Amino acid sequence: MLRAPTRSDELLSLPALVVADVPMQPDRRRVLPGVSVAEVAHGYPDFVASLPASARVSFVPEVGFARSAIDGALRELIFRRLSTAPWLPAADGPDLVPERAHVLADATEELAAVLLDVVPNLVDAALSDARHASALSAVGVHRIGLARLAEMLGGQAREPAWWRRLYDALTPLVVDGLAAEELAALPVPLADGRTVTGPRTTVVGSDASAEVTWVRLVHPDAVSPLLIRLGAREATAAELLSDPALEAALDDLDWDGDEVDGLVSAVLTLAGQAGELPGWLGSLPLEDDEGELRSADELLLPGAPLARLLVRDSPFGVLSGASVARFGERALRAVGVGWGFSVVRDECPTGPDHDLDDEPAWWSSLATEPETLVAVRDLDLVRSDAWAEALTILLDEPATRAALTDRDGYTAWWLRRHALIDNRSPITFRAPSDETFAGLLDPLDHPRADELHAVLAASTCESVESARVLLRALEDPQRHPTAAVIARTHTLIASAVLDRRIDVADLDPPDRVRTLGGTVADASDGLVVDAPWLAPVVPPEVAVLSDMTTAAALADVLDIRRASEAITGEVRGVGRVSSWDREPGAVLACAVLGLPLPTGSVVVHRELVVRLSGAVSGDRAVPWWVTADGTVHCVESWERPRGA
Repeated sequence: MLRAPTRSDELLSLPALVVADVPMQPDRRRVLPGVSVAEVAHGYPDFVASLPASARVSFVPEVGFARSAIDGALRELIFRRLSTAPWLPAADGPDLVPERAHVLADATEELAAVLLDVVPNLVDAALSDARHASALSAVGVHRIGLARLAEMLGGQAREPAWWRRLYDALTPLVVDGLAAEELAALPVPLADGRTVTGPRTTVVGSDASAEVTWVRLVHPDAVSPLLIRLGAREATAAELLSDPALEAALDDLDWDGDEVDGLVSAVLTLAGQAGELPGWLGSLPLEDDEGELRSADELLLPGAPLARLLVRDSPFGVLSGASVARFGERALRAVGVGWGFSVVRDECPTGPDHDLDDEPAWWSSLATEPETLVAVRDLDLVRSDAWAEALTILLDEPATRAALTDRDGYTAWWLRRHALIDNRSPITFRAPSDETFAGLLDPLDHPRADELHAVLAASTCESVESARVLLRALEDPQRHPTAAVIARTHTLIASAVLDRRIDVADLDPPDRVRTLGGTVADASDGLVVDAPWLAPVVPPEVAVLSDMTTAAALADVLDIRRASEAITGEVRGVGRVSSWDREPGAVLACAVLGLPLPTGSVVVHRELVVRLSGAVSGDRAVPWWVTADGTVHCVESWERPRGA
């Protein structure tokens, strides 16, 4: 309340005790009407300025309703005097006039120190929190939010390290998504010297990426965790080198222009740190040993082992020694400069458009289009007498070894089709550990032959070419396969025909066939055993065997007779008509061998003799026989199960 000088009934809301000599009504309770109180307010700013800096703002009257007419008049005068007098503590320097001062909401001492020469008349950071906001607003202090600060920072020409200090100082203020959104227009200095608006369009890399120009790369000295929170994208060396913007830059690059060296340097500085990189980096221009620019994937490192394998007119050049000394072999190999073989990789291939030799033929051989293409390039440039060493080099590199071991992939397909080992196709050899065609195909004489299994003959008959190889081997009398290998090989060839992997019309029938006895017979003498009861009567020296389900197809492939067509048999004598389930010996034999018991009737003989005619003639004792009408005849000894 007002004291004039004694207590009165005039209620005041000022934070100070007011003792003033003002005219009062006779009862000394109220100020006389019309009396001016301007003199009372005149010294208030000086009074506030005399207080300790930390206490001054607390003497700004609270904003609200006046408690009396005198209180209202005094408050209005005090607010006006306080807003135009220098008493407000500054972040640095003399006291500020509030109506010309700025306060940054929730600023720290660190942030205020960075912004001293950016935000004029900046209020002491100790007064920037919310509890002082109302008082400062009442005296005209301009309150700056994060969005306004970002706008004020636009156009600032500062060193990257200054921006880093700013970002670090701003970090405590970014407490939620709204605060982050307010800083969406925050300037960011780039490695190329430019400053852009907004972290969301920028990329944060490593120190080695400082030369990158194809993306908006934040200058390494300005990198701060705040930029990531505000939307800047972190990128590894591999990600930077896989960016479509770099691919476009390489496509548009003028090899005679001044920007070539900078781009090459930026790419190769990163390439040494990256893992697997896209194949299109092979178009990076590099200097060869004759001083000419060539694509990286058209160059070999000096002393590259691949060089001694290539044909004389190979299109490869040799990289300059200066480039090797400047960038190092690791980075150069990463972008496609050759040491060994190079690999083409396409995650979503759409067709045979990768400039690979004979690629359309490989593509058309596939049952389904590949999800990923991984292929060794330039195989067609290897000399025919260098394949033994070439295969070793292919196995030595993890990337080429992976391509080499994919049997359905381009690399293994091309090698099976075009490579020569001792002037022979790889499919004429087998892996030493694969005994499928032992005695027919030679094991490859190579120290790592088993690792080359995808290039060699498969354990099936997978193509017309492999069928031809096997048929030639079967009619070669110098080869000595076992009976089991012979029968298995016949079965695999015939199965390929039945499965329509091979068209029998694409095969030339052999002049000679391999018999069950291991001999080679004229095709005209051979008989395919196509019924199990005929097996005992066809001599091994003419019997040609597969399993019974493929016998007819085998006869078509070999163009020879089936035994069932060439031999007829008449059962001699009369047997006892019975049924399978009534014969204990039959039941026992099937149970012991785990076979289902046949149904129907069977004719049991004490001794079963068949009179043969046709390709084989004479009477022959047999364990069982099936006549043309399907009747099964068996001897009663039941040495083995009989079946219809």
